[in-house]
Amino acid sequence: MGTKTRPSYANLFVGFIEELLFQQNYSPDTDNLMYEIETKEFYKNIEKDVEAKFDTSNYPENHRGIKLRTNKKVIGMMKGETAGLEITELVGLRAKLYAYQTDNTIVGKRCKGVKKLVIQKSITFDNYKNCLFEGQETMRKMNVIRSHKH
Repeated sequence: MGTKTRPSYANLFVGFIEELLFQQNYSPDTDNLMYEIETKEFYKNIEKDVEAKFDTSNYPENHRGIKLRTNKKVIGMMKGETAGLEITELVGLRAKLYAYQTDNTIVGKRCKGVKKLVIQKSITFDNYKNCLFEGQETMRKMNVIRSHKH
């Protein structure tokens, strides 16, 4: 008998994303998808698909393993939010409300409807964790100009 080959997690990831992006009704609305992928060499596994499926325009010049500076702002391409850094901790509370840390201790925080300056200066990664694990609500004041019943 021949040897069986198992598909790598990265190939399954690429196939799943392809299914979501290209076989569903295409919408210009972009949402984040986060996956935990278990493989020893992720970039080696996706190397042959980079030009066809990924936007690597935000990766640093010293990044190893894939072709850099491809598909900048091309619609339908997948783009790594962390520019190739590994996310070591993720707190996902709901759609468009999450925070992560990378192996270089860079923190990314998203909180739809809250001003960026408020997120940067007064909401911490620990606030997200406390909300998830302890149910602690976090409130901040911000000045906004909005019209009602327009």
